[in-house]
Amino acid sequence: MKKSRIFAVAMAACGIVPACPAAELLTNGSFEDVKDGKTVGWNVPEHYAFADGVGMNGTRGIVFENRDDRKYYRYPSAQIPFEKGKRYEYSVWAKTEGLTGLAQLCVEWYDANGKWLSGSYQGGFGGTHDWMQLKGVTPPIPSDAARVIVAFLVSKGGLGKVWFDDVSVKPMERPVFGGLYSSAYRNLSADGKVMFRAAVNLKDHPGARAVFSYKDAGGDMRSVKPTRLTEDAAIFEIEAAHLAKGTHPVSCELIDRNGRKLGGGSLDFTRVNELPKRRTWFDAKRRTIVDGKPFFPLGIYMAGVNEKQFAEFLTGPFNCIMPYVEPSVEQLDFCRANGIEVIYPLNSIWPWNKHRPKGVDSDVDAQAYVERVVNDKKDHPAVMAWYCNDEISLEKFPQLLARQQLLERIDPSHPTWTVLYQYGEVRGYYPTFDVVGTDPYPIPGSPIGNVAMWTRTTDDEVMGLKPMWQVPQAFAWADCRGPDRKNDRFPTREEMLNMTWQCVANGANGIVYWCYRLLYQKGKFMVDRWADICAAAASVKPYIPVILSDDEPPKVTGATEDLSVRAWRYQGDVYLVVVNNTRKPITGEIGLDGDFRELATLQGEGDCTMKDKRTIAVTLSGIGVAVLRVSP
Repeated sequence: MKKSRIFAVAMAACGIVPACPAAELLTNGSFEDVKDGKTVGWNVPEHYAFADGVGMNGTRGIVFENRDDRKYYRYPSAQIPFEKGKRYEYSVWAKTEGLTGLAQLCVEWYDANGKWLSGSYQGGFGGTHDWMQLKGVTPPIPSDAARVIVAFLVSKGGLGKVWFDDVSVKPMERPVFGGLYSSAYRNLSADGKVMFRAAVNLKDHPGARAVFSYKDAGGDMRSVKPTRLTEDAAIFEIEAAHLAKGTHPVSCELIDRNGRKLGGGSLDFTRVNELPKRRTWFDAKRRTIVDGKPFFPLGIYMAGVNEKQFAEFLTGPFNCIMPYVEPSVEQLDFCRANGIEVIYPLNSIWPWNKHRPKGVDSDVDAQAYVERVVNDKKDHPAVMAWYCNDEISLEKFPQLLARQQLLERIDPSHPTWTVLYQYGEVRGYYPTFDVVGTDPYPIPGSPIGNVAMWTRTTDDEVMGLKPMWQVPQAFAWADCRGPDRKNDRFPTREEMLNMTWQCVANGANGIVYWCYRLLYQKGKFMVDRWADICAAAASVKPYIPVILSDDEPPKVTGATEDLSVRAWRYQGDVYLVVVNNTRKPITGEIGLDGDFRELATLQGEGDCTMKDKRTIAVTLSGIGVAVLRVSP
């Protein structure tokens, strides 16, 4: 319980406000309702048993016990009422004894035929541990969901004993005021326009207003109306030159129609004469800036910088890597000589990580080790960023925040990258990273359109303010789950290309595939798979100058849940990528802000034509992708 209190205090200190209380959806989440000897609303698979006195404080609970079945994987579940497009927060309390696996929690959704579509999952804890709460937040439930369940479980093959109690599922409501954020990298700017965005929830407060306050360039305090105010955002845009030099608070206050304060908060913003010299940072368009120039990371995860494997890797179209094993100075030199940027791994340097360096047994040890590594490698010209969080639970927020603050202090020249499967909870991690990625791996078991949904949700979670380096699937699940899962195949070339462009079309500022090391099976390099990965990445590479264009893109309409669209303006023309997020043919119309005469299909085989000067008619085959150029 002590950890939970620390977590809550740290979240509040960073402006992360917990969701508003909402009505409980489970009618028997504490397992007390029993009829005809059965616990109402719950199934009971083997190795699980409901019993009186085994829950928290001696109440009724459920016990899992498995001593010998290393392949066992079943779980109690309950169906929950839901609304499409809504998000839900869910939780369970668990206690473990000698558990070799993990106590876990999830919410999953299925289509009308009972096919699993996707879910929201919370990694838990094992060993021997007193009662601890696991909790999570789902993304918006998709439109094709017909049934939603909540389940608690032990990871596959886990041995030992676990007690569960008090399962809860509630509609997630954003708080009235959810924090104030800025578009400037690390809240620091010298010139140009800065956006301040307050995350708000005003749907139950018609007539409410927002007031932003700041110290102007002359040293006077000013209070102004927002540039835009909607139900979920209060936005104030200002030229940095109009802000006072130095570090000063910018605040936002919400006031209801009767003049009562609903909520508010502030952030410390710094205006400088000129930006500090930094090897890597992000500009207002969320572009990665490396050595002063815009850069689109196009990379892949690797086990390490093995020279033989690296020679094969260099046959591909990539410009960066994320190695799991810390590269030596000589290996960094080798990467630099070959024009490859390195995202340096710090993700295993935690006292709970089984791959942690020797001697890292506490948070203090971990911070000291990181400080030594960063000070040793931060000036190497091959280092582009630090990789700090590989799907770590939000329960570790205090440690993640301390790591971010350490790196900002000792190395302001490089950003931090976090990658999460917890895509519906990214905002909770917001102060702990500079760039985020989420890793949808849908092939073959779930809809390929999950890639677009995850990317859109991630962008919504960062409110369009922080960059995204997305992580598409470039592996077969059978390589991770074992040869008995023969149907867990490698994605086809067309699927990889589609997933890559789903990421880009929904706002990704970089692509880093997972992963290269699985291409080596029994010492043999899988040439065909590598060719497919390279083809997907190569489909993006020619358009990197377009994606990195500084010109203001036109506004486009016509994007749907099934059809992703993104536009750029480059050298006088407009470029669009149009992606079918489904396996069925799709038609649609894309509206353009401006008059255009000519259309050329640069990539793809869809039927895309100008319907009129402002409208493009689109027909794409299943998982089709088209890159278009339209000219005035």
